[in-house]
Parts: sequence; C-alpha cells; structure tokens
Amino acid sequence: MRTLPHQSLYQCLFLLALVGCGERYINVSIPPQFCTVSSAQGSPQCGQTVHFAWATTNPAIPYPPVLVQAGVTGSVAATVWIDSLGLVDSVALKPVANPQFLGPLERTVRKWRFRPLVPGSASSHTPASQGRRLLPIDFLFKIQGCSTSSGPRQKVVPLQASLLVEVVACAVAYRRTLP
Repeated sequence: MRTLPHQSLYQCLFLLALVGCGERYINVSIPPQFCTVSSAQGSPQCGQTVHFAWATTNPAIPYPPVLVQAGVTGSVAATVWIDSLGLVDSVALKPVANPQFLGPLERTVRKWRFRPLVPGSASSHTPASQGRRLLPIDFLFKIQGCSTSSGPRQKVVPLQASLLVEVVACAVAYRRTLP
C-alpha cells in the first residue's frame, strides 16, 4: 500500500468534498439554443449541446399537504438558470391554476445542485466555463393510493431537452363503518 504525503492527502480530501463523496447523477442534455445560417457557406452553424448532471441527493420537491388532502393534482413548468458551478442561479415559474404549488417548489429547486459538463461531451465531468445555462423543467404532481401514509416520492426523468420531475403523494383512504 502506497502512502501519500500530507499535502496530497489534503488535496484528495478537498476534491472529494468539492465533487461529493459517491454522489450519483442523472445526465440531461440541452441542444443548442440557436443556429445561424451563413450566406457564404449556406449551412446552419449551431452552438454546442450542453450537458448537465442532476445530483440524486438533491432535496425532494414537497407536495403541499393541503393540496394532498383536497385531492388536487397539477403541473408546473419552470425555467431554471444554472451557473458555471452547477448552482441554481434563478428560477422562473409559469402561472398555474393552483399557486400553492409554486412557493415550496421554488424554494426547493433553489437548493438543487448540478454538475455542469463541458459542452459537446456527455462523458466528461469537467465544469463548463461558459457562464449561465438554461434548463427547462416540468413538474407533475400526482396523488396515488397506497397502503401506508408516507411522504412524497420523487422521480426525475431526463427528456430530450429538459427534465421531468414527477412528485407523487401517497393518499391513504380510511374506511369508517357506522354502528
């Protein structure tokens, strides 16, 4: 077994803290936002595809208990700006029928972390140096019956150019018999 000098050991520990110990990610790719056509070449010139990785340790979106009790489901479309360090810079939510979804959703999304990847390289995990990037995210709130009461479950699915986050609340139906 090889021993490392103290300086190398500290560098390794620092890198583990920066990247995350054993953290898992879900990759999502965002195609170029625009293309231009040069009159000289005649073919479109597009920017590069940007790849992000959503940390599976991100906090789950809460399903407001009042909406679960009332049986209210819904969806929310969001646009999230992610900075070059993978932190959520800003969140824009589109208006919805029930605004009680919006507050908890925005507060939680602002805590999310991403690992930005180099444009054009799906396998590289080197931070992108090109500032902020836009990521569309659709949130779907569903209520399902289950045998025991538990907190909301969250499923994150990468789509072709966005993320889909399904938040499922468990509603337990109690049967009451009258004497």
